[in-house]
Amino acid sequence: MIKLEELLELLSIKSVYDEATVTPKEPYGKGVAQALAFMRELALKQGMHVEDYDGHALAICYGNQEERIDVVSHLDVVSAGDWDEDPFTPRIINGEIIARGTQDMKSAAYLTLKALIEIKKKKIPLKRQLRVVLGTDEERTMEDIVHYVKQAGQPKFAFTPDGAFPLSIGEKGALMWHIQGHIESPVLDLTGGTQCNVIAPHCSFTLPHAFKAVLNQTIEALGFNVRCDEDKELLRYTFTGVAGHASRPESGHNAIVDALEVLALCFPKTEYRNLYTLFASPYAKGTTLAHDIAPMGPLTINLGVCSIHNGVFEADVDCRYPYGVSSEELTRLLTQTLPGFKVTLPYDAIPFLNDIQSPFIQTCLSHYRASFIDDRDPFISGGVTYGKVIQPCVAFGPLLPGRISLAHQKNESVAIEDLELLYPFYRDIMIKLANLEEETYA
Repeated sequence: MIKLEELLELLSIKSVYDEATVTPKEPYGKGVAQALAFMRELALKQGMHVEDYDGHALAICYGNQEERIDVVSHLDVVSAGDWDEDPFTPRIINGEIIARGTQDMKSAAYLTLKALIEIKKKKIPLKRQLRVVLGTDEERTMEDIVHYVKQAGQPKFAFTPDGAFPLSIGEKGALMWHIQGHIESPVLDLTGGTQCNVIAPHCSFTLPHAFKAVLNQTIEALGFNVRCDEDKELLRYTFTGVAGHASRPESGHNAIVDALEVLALCFPKTEYRNLYTLFASPYAKGTTLAHDIAPMGPLTINLGVCSIHNGVFEADVDCRYPYGVSSEELTRLLTQTLPGFKVTLPYDAIPFLNDIQSPFIQTCLSHYRASFIDDRDPFISGGVTYGKVIQPCVAFGPLLPGRISLAHQKNESVAIEDLELLYPFYRDIMIKLANLEEETYA
């Protein structure tokens, strides 16, 4: 059974990628390694068989059959941003656990591990091996799970509890662009955002005092939430947005885009106008990048991290794109849109779409509909999960109907009553998938 004190301890570990503490044995830094070690110890104490993939991932296994079902989660989390309280000091308020990772996705990782422990303790016979796989770099590169698959091979089927119900049948492509160029303007420095796949919750820039009147007039006309700190020579403007997941533009408000709009209006002959036009709409409306292709829907674009130092502009941009357009074509269009800037493509994961007639997917859907009386159809997600690497794999919960997704946002939380519902739900579907007779669906 689940023990809240165990989950709270896991949530208290700051498992954010930390380049400063990366070692060959801890390839994503000390905090992430601590979360992996915690789960390893939890499994070993219960007599589970644990396989370690060089600090990149763990597999907790039950059975030694050739075919296997993987339940895949990640223990790394995005950086905190501006929370009301310490995001790594879990709090329970009105039946909700508030901490980074409650939704994305330490809670689900913990639930599925505990479910596997119960299955083993009860010696439930299975036709396939069951694995709970725990990765450590899903929020950045997914090199962790690439490393795992290279060594373990692909499973018969996998699901990741890293989304919403009923299930995600496929995912848009996901890429990251790095943009670099020179901007001639009075802005002395600018910093904004926390992570490429997070809607920027803040942005600040500094410039000489002589521009105070025009800036204040523009900001007042736009009605933005801005603080101005000043001394005799310099002004420091700080814009406040709302953090959210880059794949869901409606979940946040980008402070960098607000800052670019002000700069574009105040200095219209600079590159700020072109940059603002590009990023003003999270769907790239009004630009050549805009694409809306069925069945996956519209492209989204997020200016996640941005800086200007000594006139050098640098930015990391997240883009989720549908089938029907390639990352190469989008990169060409972006380069044309930003003449004089260098555009590189350090990360690209292409779109995928699973076969909805798969007996494993149909079993997941039937189990969900019988458990929660919800006949909604599967959907295509703009998010990025381990389904980009492990195939076939679907995102299957844990966000229940009526719950608000708080992934990558401040004050992320999960209801304890939801955990109590999801624990037996995941335990039972794991058993069903491991024992599924495929010919039943032939």
